[in-house]
Amino acid sequence: MSIPRLVEYGFLFLLLAAVGYVAWKVFAPFVGVLALSVVITVLAYPFYERLHYTAPWRNYPGVNAFLTVLGVYTVIIGATAIFAAVILREARAIYAAFNDGGTETFGVYMQNIEHLVRVLIPDFTINIADLARNTAGIVASNISSLFASTATTIALLFLSMLISFYLLRDGKQAISYLISVSPLNDIDDRKVLDRIVGAIRGIIFGVMMVAIIQAVMTMLGLTIFGVERAVLFGFIAAFAALIPGVGPGLFVFVPLTIYLVATGQYMVALGVGVWGFLAVGTIDNILGPLLMRRGGTSLHPLVILLSALGGITAFGLIGFVIGPVIMSIFVALLEIYSDHIAKKRLENERVGVN
Repeated sequence: MSIPRLVEYGFLFLLLAAVGYVAWKVFAPFVGVLALSVVITVLAYPFYERLHYTAPWRNYPGVNAFLTVLGVYTVIIGATAIFAAVILREARAIYAAFNDGGTETFGVYMQNIEHLVRVLIPDFTINIADLARNTAGIVASNISSLFASTATTIALLFLSMLISFYLLRDGKQAISYLISVSPLNDIDDRKVLDRIVGAIRGIIFGVMMVAIIQAVMTMLGLTIFGVERAVLFGFIAAFAALIPGVGPGLFVFVPLTIYLVATGQYMVALGVGVWGFLAVGTIDNILGPLLMRRGGTSLHPLVILLSALGGITAFGLIGFVIGPVIMSIFVALLEIYSDHIAKKRLENERVGVN
């Protein structure tokens, strides 16, 4: 390569890196909403394709994209609003019970629990009653603040819907453009894209769906055994299920079983404990890997765990998906590199034989 051509390419790459950095600074505030939109688009794309091929207006991709986005976001917003209202009511009811005649009884129960804990941990000094009462007060008084910044929430929601609309309508053209400008061959580009889609679907089906199923099973079991606030415990179980290696057992069923034993409800405690171990605890071990494989991800569960936790640390809650996606891209690039090295080695061996 001549010196002028080398200088030209060097300047081009330097300029590209500088402009790319500025572009990143411009789009960085929207990484979360963009990632959320990509996740929703990947999950909603089969519905969009069905409309595209079967609807009478199939020749109008904008209409299909609009109807898909409208339907998906209506379900998400409606389910979130209903669930949030129920949780808010449950949290306020618990807090009211603490301040309306239930404090003394609750204090006796908590003293019994503290006694049981001190049998196992002699140096345990935390006042569980005060801790639980204060926690309930914090939840009851602050859960509404999650929806306080209404204007910001609506703006981000509208932006997410807009991004999803354009991704559905123009996604194929955008992918074709990226493949055309990529220095990799088309097969390798498709491999990277397939890994991204597989990681997203694997996380959603293998983790989020398991969390939802465990929440439903928790609410069902507690309702069967007559435990109050089953919806609230189901909500806690859903979030606990998102913590790999912990799950609803440690955050819901163990403390709830201890509480039931402390209050003298031994048969209920036995039923809740068995239900938590058999019906809820085995879901994560059996259904989780099955749904991940169905989603299309080839990452090992340990890699998914570490990349999800690292993604949350780096990007916030949406990093739960971004982390495994980045790791999937990295693994795909390693495989592409390995394929090319193996191909080059095979060619060299053939040349040596000849």
